[in-house]
Amino acid sequence: MLCCLHLLITFAMPAMSEERSVTLESSEYPPFYGKELLNQGVITEIVVKAFKKVEYKADVQFRPFARALSDGKDGKIDGVIALWHTHEREQWFAFSDPLPANQIGFYKRKDKTIRYKTLSDLAPYRIGVVTGYAVPPRFKEANLKTEDVSEDYKNLLKLQGNRFELTLIDKWVAQYLIRNRYPHLEQELEWMEPPLEIKPQYLAFSIKSQGYKQRLNDFNEGLQQLKKTGELEAILTKHGFSE
Repeated sequence: MLCCLHLLITFAMPAMSEERSVTLESSEYPPFYGKELLNQGVITEIVVKAFKKVEYKADVQFRPFARALSDGKDGKIDGVIALWHTHEREQWFAFSDPLPANQIGFYKRKDKTIRYKTLSDLAPYRIGVVTGYAVPPRFKEANLKTEDVSEDYKNLLKLQGNRFELTLIDKWVAQYLIRNRYPHLEQELEWMEPPLEIKPQYLAFSIKSQGYKQRLNDFNEGLQQLKKTGELEAILTKHGFSE
């Protein structure tokens, strides 16, 4: 009898362990998430530690964005790090409490005096925009003068070279590029307040993955624990996300 009981416990343990794991996919988007970043980026670290608070082991794999999105839609994984919340995406995903947000706005040269209260104030200026990026609707509707570039870093370098007067970019992406790749730009370029748009990112749980509601609730609980203990603020500070 004791032998049988031992066997039952032995075979039950892997199943219990499997129930407390979560499979996630992400893409490369420094400084928010990336395979070679410290702890794979600020959002990845928050996600992994929030799950750890509620006794989950998060397995994070890095894929091209389109692949991660597709795998999430199809239920091949439990979730995607990280997505913007849209009504369209609600047919495939359930969204966590907010994670660090994108701050979309403008960089300019420090030797240029440019201020704005409304987008119409920027009508005289040329603005660098990365081809294919989603832009805030009101920016698009303003019909400002834009010039396409292929990458964020090229946007900053062309701004330095006076190819245009402004660049539309995420604040944290720009700061990461300047600090880690182009430190000389720190003396030449600066962020303009206020941001044009602030868009929180979310851990997106595939609704085709069995048990997603429980994982979502557990994750949000773990995230709240990180906030209460001060660990969340410590993570943000470590990654340079504190003002």
